[in-house]
Amino acid sequence: MIELASTSQPAEDWLAANVTCNALGFAWLDKRLSAEPATAERAAWHAARAAMPSPCALDTISALFALSPFDEDVLLIALAAAHDGSFGPRYAAAQGRTSAAPATPHLLALLLFDSHSLPPEAQQRLARTAPLHRFALIETGPSDFPITTPLILPSRIHEALNGLSALDASLETILRPLEPIPLPPRLEAQATRLALTTTHPLRLQIIGARGSGRAALAAAILQRLGHATLHAAEALSPSLAAIAARDALLAGAGLVIDMDSTPAATARHLDGLPIPLILLAESATADLPHIPITRLTPMTPPERAALWHAALPALPPSETAAAAEHFRLGPTALHAIARQPGLAEHGLWAACRDQGGRDLETLTTRIIPERSWDDIILSDATRSDLMALVALVRQRPLVHGDWGYRRILGRATGITTLFAGPSGTGKTLAAEVVAHALELDLSIVDLSQVTSKFIGETEKNLRRIFDAAEGGGAVLFFDEADAL
Repeated sequence: MIELASTSQPAEDWLAANVTCNALGFAWLDKRLSAEPATAERAAWHAARAAMPSPCALDTISALFALSPFDEDVLLIALAAAHDGSFGPRYAAAQGRTSAAPATPHLLALLLFDSHSLPPEAQQRLARTAPLHRFALIETGPSDFPITTPLILPSRIHEALNGLSALDASLETILRPLEPIPLPPRLEAQATRLALTTTHPLRLQIIGARGSGRAALAAAILQRLGHATLHAAEALSPSLAAIAARDALLAGAGLVIDMDSTPAATARHLDGLPIPLILLAESATADLPHIPITRLTPMTPPERAALWHAALPALPPSETAAAAEHFRLGPTALHAIARQPGLAEHGLWAACRDQGGRDLETLTTRIIPERSWDDIILSDATRSDLMALVALVRQRPLVHGDWGYRRILGRATGITTLFAGPSGTGKTLAAEVVAHALELDLSIVDLSQVTSKFIGETEKNLRRIFDAAEGGGAVLFFDEADAL
């Protein structure tokens, strides 16, 4: 991690000293561009770096990415062009050009080796597999010849070399910091055990369904190892993986990757880098058999109820127990809801309903029910059956928890009802009334979007819907279900 200051040195003093060190490096470069001996200036640059109470930014980056002295010179020369506009024209003049130019391998050869070509060992340090490119510390521009390839400093590294810390702009919508949050005792113990038995650098696959606490467990493990957590919940391409690994190293963080949406090639690329890496998935990644696996079982309603009670002690236990029984939210979603402003006015059930329905919105048509018992005409027997259905759902905390039927039923705690009758008899209306009575959304499944002529595709679509509904607690309505 890039530390802005040691405990004995204020951040402002460290930043000022770091600027001074960079300026001394620029002074050496300035004299070298003038074709004058610059031994004294180079010695002053190194002496200033050695005298700093805390390592300067360049030395910290060099240690993190195992850079060579040549790599450090490359970064300094590229930094000068990004920092001071006077260097561009001088770079051009040194290379026989007429307009401002960035650093190039040709310029490196002239300044560092008094030659028009780089020696083989320097060429290797500019290869795609070497640290400068492997960790996206340098970007290259278009060129007709390798010797004139522009070597450009990414804005993130420009900031880092000046002692500033921020995620790369290209990752701001993909990577997000993940803070450790309260976990059930079972997962807390698992995090401690895994942190004690981990390899170095950390490699782990956490396998489990969404909502089982995968990301929260990953953050807890990394916290115990002294790392922050950067979570890529969206797809991370191989090209962005290098930037993510670079920023993780700069932040002293581990990377947590959601493999349900990320190509296996990205995981293979990250596996070769010296960063803590945790992969989250519903099933193990076959391409990485050497990475240890830990499997998570779904959180139980009592575990969720305990988390709700700890996060919201002012709420009645009956309210938290009902939310825990019906909405199969994971620790991360649960923690986010508990921290929502105005939760007391909005209501826990409504907040869980809003959170849980998000995944279903892209798979079904979401309807907020408005029809009530007064809007439907039913026989006494049918109305009694529908009211019993509502009571069956509402009383699940009592039946499954207090009466102990959860142990008998296992995971088969869902409720399925078949509404049968000719078209126009009110099946859809009855479903809306039931959802309204339960204060739940009605998610209508469009069978035309589910069924497919390709073998196995219909089943995959159905699984996505049921997985989302299981966590969201909505009422699923399959119209014309006999078509399935």
